[in-house]
Amino acid sequence: MVPLHQPLNNGDHVEAVTARSARPLPAWLNYAVTSKARASIRHFLNQQKDKESVKLGRKMLKQALAKLGYRRLRIPSSHKVALLQHLQMDDWFRLLGDIGFGKRPPILVAKQMIVATHADAHADVAHSKANTNTKTKRKGGGRRRAKPTAITIEGTEQLLVTYANCCHPIPGDHIIGTVSGGRGVVVHRTACPNCKSVMRHPDNYFHLAWSNETKGKFKVMVKMETRNQPGALAAVTNIIAAHDSNINNLQLDPKHRNTSAMAFIIEVTDRKHLADIMRRLHGDKSVITLARA
Repeated sequence: MVPLHQPLNNGDHVEAVTARSARPLPAWLNYAVTSKARASIRHFLNQQKDKESVKLGRKMLKQALAKLGYRRLRIPSSHKVALLQHLQMDDWFRLLGDIGFGKRPPILVAKQMIVATHADAHADVAHSKANTNTKTKRKGGGRRRAKPTAITIEGTEQLLVTYANCCHPIPGDHIIGTVSGGRGVVVHRTACPNCKSVMRHPDNYFHLAWSNETKGKFKVMVKMETRNQPGALAAVTNIIAAHDSNINNLQLDPKHRNTSAMAFIIEVTDRKHLADIMRRLHGDKSVITLARA
């Protein structure tokens, strides 16, 4: 008896000992020689991975639903269909796999099921928000679906999304979400100081990802120290305007006789847009220090 990784030579006669419970292992890829053998091993391992992710996703979704007061032991087929239509998906197992792989936070999917099925009073503001966004009245009294709006955060379809004012997340940032009554899903930057205590408890937050189709302008705060010289404020505001950005708020605090502290809330499309503005501001002779708040 020799191990499976024993090299073979031409002309060797081999008897393979099998068992019903035996399964290919990832380590086999290290000593499989032919491309066909390696492809077969990978195919089996991927299938097992998919099965495990579906199993994990099912468990995570049930736990999330239980937290929201959904007391059914089994999810009815009608609720599955309603949720899939709500998410514009056609495969229940793919949805469970996405949850298991971490592509969709289970608490968000659970909320979306409640919104889609009107299954529980816990649907809170997300329910009313979804109805407002997805239905409009016809003149004849009937209803029709409104055109779907762009999704800025993956997995938050038809949910109320609020961007935290403490850290002003913008596309390109690493982000997490928390669920808050009346505010829906609150999005923070992972570097947000207010999230340090929250992130000590994994059950209190979930990782999010920006959609590839994210559009629009997002607020971000920039702080700087400038020299007190004629035209300094005008130069800064002109640079911001030249980069197709609006100033939503401006706070000016003369620190000393020769310098001033400024805090701007400006609108940008993403991190690259912000970086372009800050790079240009850094080059202005009146700017001493500059940082994102």
